[in-house]
Amino acid sequence: MTKSLAPDIAQALSERATSEMYASNFYRSASGWARNAGLSNTAKYFANEADQEQVHLSLLLDYLADWNVPTIPALPPPCDLPNTLGEILQYAYDMEYKLGEDYNTTRLAIQHTDLFTYDFLEFYTKRQTEAIIEYNDLIKKHSASTMDLWFDLMVMDAEA
Repeated sequence: MTKSLAPDIAQALSERATSEMYASNFYRSASGWARNAGLSNTAKYFANEADQEQVHLSLLLDYLADWNVPTIPALPPPCDLPNTLGEILQYAYDMEYKLGEDYNTTRLAIQHTDLFTYDFLEFYTKRQTEAIIEYNDLIKKHSASTMDLWFDLMVMDAEA
């Protein structure tokens, strides 16, 4: 007989999957906002972020299926998109930070009971740390710029 994930671990991973879907939806909305504002590089950057979140979601769902836990995560609530690029960057930072906290909490809770999942989640904790640093840097650069178009042309062109 094959093994399956413990129900509490499966639930935690399903919740992380919902968070990844929410993040993807947020970034897709941010991309549309930027495109509408004429910030094409920023729109590309956020579209790429949305695609990356979908990859994270797929990896989580594949892991659950591989451990005999077919899952359809709950649909996340709609995103309330902020009104300015600075607010969008701050929201993205806060969202990525929360995701990082959630992944760390899950890893700590299972470190003595499920090392397979603990190791699997290392990718996510590293990725969240990178995202937190990245958005921290973008917020600083945006704060130092005087207009969104300059930020789009000079900063986001290099990031996209």
